[in-house]
Amino acid sequence: KEDTLKVIGMLSLQIRANREKVLTWEGTVEFVFDRYYRGEQAASALEQKKFYKPKEAGIPNTVKTTKMGTIKYILDTSKKSHYEKVTRAEPIRYFDGNGSELGSESGPYEAVSIVTPDSYVHSLALMPEGRIVGHSTKRESVTGDNVLSKKGVFDPQTHLKLGMPIWEYLDRVRKLHEENGKLHIGGRAIEVRGRVNNGKAEYVILSPYMQGSPAEPGSPSGYMNLCFSEDAGLNLVTMELTNVDGKVLQQVEWDYVTLGEIVIPREMRRRNYMEDGKVWYEAKYVFSDQKLNRLVAPGTFTYENLGLLDGDVIVDEVAKKKFRYEAATQTLKPAEQ
Repeated sequence: KEDTLKVIGMLSLQIRANREKVLTWEGTVEFVFDRYYRGEQAASALEQKKFYKPKEAGIPNTVKTTKMGTIKYILDTSKKSHYEKVTRAEPIRYFDGNGSELGSESGPYEAVSIVTPDSYVHSLALMPEGRIVGHSTKRESVTGDNVLSKKGVFDPQTHLKLGMPIWEYLDRVRKLHEENGKLHIGGRAIEVRGRVNNGKAEYVILSPYMQGSPAEPGSPSGYMNLCFSEDAGLNLVTMELTNVDGKVLQQVEWDYVTLGEIVIPREMRRRNYMEDGKVWYEAKYVFSDQKLNRLVAPGTFTYENLGLLDGDVIVDEVAKKKFRYEAATQTLKPAEQ
C-alpha cells in the first residue's frame, strides 16, 4: 500500500512539473471526426438531405459522416487565455456501411474562438458561396471550470485532465486514503500496477469513477483504466472507461514528442462505444508546428485577432451593447440600434 501511494505521488509530481513548464503553447492540429448512425438514427441522419433520394436508393442500415479540418491554437497559461481558429475546406461527407459515398453537405467553414478569464468570443465566417462576406460574432461571459469543453473549443491539454487536472485527481486519491485508511472510491478498491514495456516502466491505475467527478464518494458510475508511461515522461498514454458491468464506453490514446525538456502530445485518437459494443464516434488529432514558451503577439486574445471585415457587428452580451468594426481605424464603434 505504501508503494502504491509513492507511485501515485510520483505521477502527480512529475505530470504537474511537466505542465508547469508550459507558459505559452501554439500549434496546428489536423483532425478527422467519424460519426456512425445505425437503424432509425441512419434514417434521421439522411432526413431532408438534398443530395439523397431515399425513395430511389432506400435507407442504408448504417450511415457514417466524416468531417475533416485544421485547428490553429494559441494558449497563454499565465493569462488563462486561449485562441482557436477552425478551418474546414472540405464538406461533410456521408457514407453507407460498405464505404460507398452517399453525398456531401455544407461548404467551407471557418470560425474563431477566444476564451479569456471573463469572456468567450465566437466569430463564424459567413460564406454563402465559399467566399467570406462577413462574420457573425458574439461575446458572452464565462464562469466555472472546463469552459473550453463546455464551449466546444479544442484543448491540446486533454492528456492532463480527467474532469480535473490529473494531479488533482491523484492528490484526491491520496487524500481519500489519509481520511479513510483505504485506497477506495465508492467502496471499490483502487489498484496500481507496475510493468515494463520495451524497457520502459509503465504504471496502470484501475479506479472507479463518479459521473462528473472521478474521485468523489458515492456509488461508482464505472471504471477507469489509466496507463502512464516513462517513455512519455510519465504522462497518460491510454485511458479506457467502462460502465459498472465492464463494457467499454471510451478509449483514448496519446503519442508524445519532447520539445526541449517538455513532453507534449503529437497525436491523439479517441473512440466512443455504444452499449452493444459498436463504435459510434471516432476522432483523430495530429499535432504539428508546435512551439512552446514563445512571446505571444499583442492582440492575440482580442477582437483584433478575429479576422473581422469592415462593418461586421459584434453582439456583446457582457456589455449589453452592439459594436461595429471599422477596418480603416481597426477599432470598434457603437453600432446603430
